[in-house]
Amino acid sequence: MTGKRLSLAGMILWLLLAVMLSALLCFALFSGGLSLWEGGWLGLTFSWSDDGGAVVLRQEQTFSVDELSRVTLEGLHHDVYITFTDASTVTVREYASERWPESRLVAIRREGGALSVIAPHPQWWGWGWLRGLSGAGGRLELALPARFRGDLSAQTVSGHLKWTGECTLTELALSTVSGALDLTGRVTADRVSLGSISGHIQADTLTSDSYRLSSVSGSIEAASLSGRGSVRTTSGSLHLTLDELTGDCSLESISGSVSLSLPADSAFRYDLNSVSGRIRSDFPLVLDGDTLKSRISGSVGDAPVHRVDIETVSGSIRLIRLGD
Repeated sequence: MTGKRLSLAGMILWLLLAVMLSALLCFALFSGGLSLWEGGWLGLTFSWSDDGGAVVLRQEQTFSVDELSRVTLEGLHHDVYITFTDASTVTVREYASERWPESRLVAIRREGGALSVIAPHPQWWGWGWLRGLSGAGGRLELALPARFRGDLSAQTVSGHLKWTGECTLTELALSTVSGALDLTGRVTADRVSLGSISGHIQADTLTSDSYRLSSVSGSIEAASLSGRGSVRTTSGSLHLTLDELTGDCSLESISGSVSLSLPADSAFRYDLNSVSGRIRSDFPLVLDGDTLKSRISGSVGDAPVHRVDIETVSGSIRLIRLGD
């Protein structure tokens, strides 16, 4: 019995030793400490580049906006800047390290009514793969004419996404993995989708028939929002202002507080649920029957048409009446 225990302990020890050696080997390979990485190993060659160098304008292309109906931008290790101008042309610029090879620059193409700006997918074994997860190292700039009326989608992995200007679109979809979304200006679109994994979302004026805003570990703020839709975050707070309640509104946060500001003359049905936080309202609430401390439902105003549903686990809920 003792021998079996010793044998099992030995196997565990060898397993831990193997894991440690593997981790050290991977670290040495990725850090360039072993020459076999650059020169190839067992007949295999691997991509490697030392970024460094100054960030400079690497490419710029201009296209006519006429008959353009869709723009798609997919960055990797880029901060993305989108602006709207009075020009009649679309301009795309990429700023990157002067040492980046051509193969790592974005591909810019127009085919018919679609313009695409796509970053190459990095090889899983190369430095580019790690670089794409370690923070923004380049910048993409997209300048669109304000009269563009099509679909616009933009996403990046390890960079921030910043929007400036005023526009009217059919559909807008913006997302980032480890960066923030910052929309300064006025956006009007039939459908809007904004998403971030580990960054906050901030929007000035957003008007849409249907909107969806989501963040996993960041807060969401919208200073002027209208339409119907949902706003959700896991570990951040929500602070929203509805200029007009033109559709149902659903707000959800797991570990953050939620505040919603509404016009004083708003009429709506509500369901407010907070497991361990306070619920406060500037509006006089008409309650539906018996209620619990953590959950109340009822109506505000005369002849309510739309709903306001708010749910949080460990945060507070507050309804703010504008103008008071």
